[in-house]
Formats: sequence, C-alpha cells, structure tokens
Amino acid sequence: MIHCGPGRHTVRRCLPALTVSAKPSERYAVRCVAGRRLGTAVRRNALKRRVREAWRRKFVSGDFTFVLKPPLARMSHAEVFALLDDIASAIPWRRR
Repeated sequence: MIHCGPGRHTVRRCLPALTVSAKPSERYAVRCVAGRRLGTAVRRNALKRRVREAWRRKFVSGDFTFVLKPPLARMSHAEVFALLDDIASAIPWRRR
C-alpha cells in the first residue's frame, strides 16, 4: 500500500498477467491499458471488456487503472475472474 496524502491511499498490485492501481474516489472509473503484444485490436478490446465487466460487479466507487500484460491473453474467462477476485479482496474500501 502506498500512502499519498492525509486519509487517502493508493493500492497497487503487480502480477505477471496485469498491474492494477486503485485509489478511493466518490465516482467510479476503470481504465484499461493494453499494448500490441496482447494481440490484434479485436483481441485487446475483448480483454479490456472482460476486465471492465468483471470489475464492475465488485465495486461501486473508486478509480482503477489496469495495465494488461501478455499472460492475460492466454487465460480463460474463469481464470481472469478468479484473478480479479483475489485482487479485489486486497482493496480495503466499499464493495458491492
């Protein structure tokens, strides 16, 4: 956990398949960054949609940035959901 000011904090998790940076916020925002090493534009967009949809079900507020990495492209839908569940459990604020 990295502290950044009084009462505010950012959580960052770096894993082989993705990196997530999470910050408390009143609003809900999810950003996904996917480089060309993940595949074609169609494949990258599908992976971003998968991550956004899985994450949307977990949080009502917060500012989240995901950096997708090549191992994520080889994971099944269930594996991605399980990975995101593990990450969500480490974030200490309000969930759905």
